[in-house]
Amino acid sequence: MFCVLYGHVLEKGDVPRKWMYSWHMPIFFLITAILLSIKTDWQRMTYRELFIKDMRNIMYPYLIFNMIEVIIKGFTSSIKDALIGLFHLCILDGLETLWFLSALFLARQLFFQLMKRTRKKEVIVVCTVIVIIVTSMACAAFKRLDLQNRTAYYMYVFLNICNRSFIGFVFLILGFAGANHLRSIRLDHTIKGVVLVCMFLFSVFLFKYNSVNLRFSEIGNPFLFYPLAIAGSVFIFILSDILSHFRASEVILFMGCNSIVFLVTHIQVRNLLAFLFPSISREYKGLFLAMLVVVEYGVTWVIIRYLPYLYKYPSLRGKGKKRQPDKA
Repeated sequence: MFCVLYGHVLEKGDVPRKWMYSWHMPIFFLITAILLSIKTDWQRMTYRELFIKDMRNIMYPYLIFNMIEVIIKGFTSSIKDALIGLFHLCILDGLETLWFLSALFLARQLFFQLMKRTRKKEVIVVCTVIVIIVTSMACAAFKRLDLQNRTAYYMYVFLNICNRSFIGFVFLILGFAGANHLRSIRLDHTIKGVVLVCMFLFSVFLFKYNSVNLRFSEIGNPFLFYPLAIAGSVFIFILSDILSHFRASEVILFMGCNSIVFLVTHIQVRNLLAFLFPSISREYKGLFLAMLVVVEYGVTWVIIRYLPYLYKYPSLRGKGKKRQPDKA
């Protein structure tokens, strides 16, 4: 999540941003898959139950924060921009970083559909390969579209929503399949160190030959995109595991545990800080990033402490019941 904030502070052509973009969104799909491999309760749930759970946990904050963004556009820009934002909300395109929530929701539904129907590795591999081929072809085709043409533009918008979700589905499959391997790497300190260095060197030496922006289905060369995304993600996983042994990791842990709040609020906070401190945002990226992180921590703390219903579906469970006296 820290790298997402950092990437949105840097300019488009900055080298660190290009490196982080090669893996910083795929890693969220991989993390989701690893959690699915650890918490197996979803395997006992029906598809309907999984759908409702994701609607509450993912699409509820998607709806709330998109509506907030639409209202902000209505006051700060124009009614037209607000209506355009509402349109993108309704078609699951999302505004700013909120596209990721709808992509994650759709990717998870695809994952559950496949896993509920078969556990045969051959079938899963074939389906994954087909999705990789089709999405890669779609990404290449998008580059050729004349987006000045209104018909072509709207066709691209709808197809892009599906395409990036299918790419997310691929990373869910890859993460689910590789979760046990990652856990075994953590247990051996020598192997962990070697893999850490190798993944870092691989991602650093090759990222400059590819350009990625998953929001717009820009993956560059698929033969580089997937290996670079996995290499960068594994490097971050192992680095995070090492840092977790230090006390300062509590700061990082707070960001990780509340990543959804950081994700949906940091763009507006960044824009506000850039408006208040334009020279710092342009000339002192490190200082501006520090300011953004500090303010974001405050905003996130306020939301989780006083406004949890902004990102948590309000549950009625327990209301109306009398509190039982404590037993001695």
